[in-house]
Amino acid sequence: MADADMIFPKNRRTFPQEIVILIIITLLYAMKTGKIFILHFFLLCAAWILSGREASGQDYIIRTNGDSIRSNVVDVGTDKIRFRRYGMKNGPVLEIFKNQVREIIFENGTRLTIITDAYAIDPDRIIHERPHSIKVDFIAPLLNNVTLCYEMRIKQGRNLEVKAGYIGLDVSSALTHSEGGLGKVGLKFVWLTESILKGQKYANPLRGSYIKPELLFSRYTSREEGHLVNYTNLGIDIVFGRQYTLGQSVTVDYFAGIGYGYQYSSYKKISAYDRKGVDYSFAYSHLFFGTRLPLILSAGMTFGITY
Repeated sequence: MADADMIFPKNRRTFPQEIVILIIITLLYAMKTGKIFILHFFLLCAAWILSGREASGQDYIIRTNGDSIRSNVVDVGTDKIRFRRYGMKNGPVLEIFKNQVREIIFENGTRLTIITDAYAIDPDRIIHERPHSIKVDFIAPLLNNVTLCYEMRIKQGRNLEVKAGYIGLDVSSALTHSEGGLGKVGLKFVWLTESILKGQKYANPLRGSYIKPELLFSRYTSREEGHLVNYTNLGIDIVFGRQYTLGQSVTVDYFAGIGYGYQYSSYKKISAYDRKGVDYSFAYSHLFFGTRLPLILSAGMTFGITY
């Protein structure tokens, strides 16, 4: 395509009304006197006026790739330019995104330079993924509990996650039978993964690496040596993990955390050499390293669906 300046001159001349009147008077004079050269001069001026009118009825939309569109601009909006093809006064109104346009040259010679982000996406074309998820801990049944999880997007890069579990399964015989429940609540700080493809932006609020401060609680009763022992566990840890999404409906999350914990039990020591409560113990919501080293570890893997 030719350059915009050659297609549509920047400083187009206009024809004053007084000169038009003068040409008409000159034409009448030429017809009366019979001087043909004056008539020829009038015809040249008339042709120039008509060509100016022809040019003045169209706008030029100059695209970023250098192509130009002869048009009549209807509206310049926030994200789109609406126009009709030149010569189609009653034709359909077409649209083009502003980030595809470099300049508009209007019929009166005025130029409008479009300055946009080349990677900007029209808000109507942003795909917002599902912000909620219900998940199940895949490893929990092997540790004699069932744990469900609910996650929701609070704002961009911030998700709330709540877990609740029932303690009482007998899948693993290596653990003492217990009955009770557990709970966890944490705030995820997510490094979101975004992608731009064919003018569409994908920003999934559930996908990406994250760090999560978390509070833990578990309470259960175990039968040990013929006696019922009650346990209450509290903890706070920092969880590091990464969550993937398969398509738009399935999540896979794996994580591990470390922090501090406290355990209370109704167990009565038999002697000073009794190590129970001093050595580590499994508290279902986490692994407790004992009263002398009150560290806790947590880990797991969840599968879920989004909505």
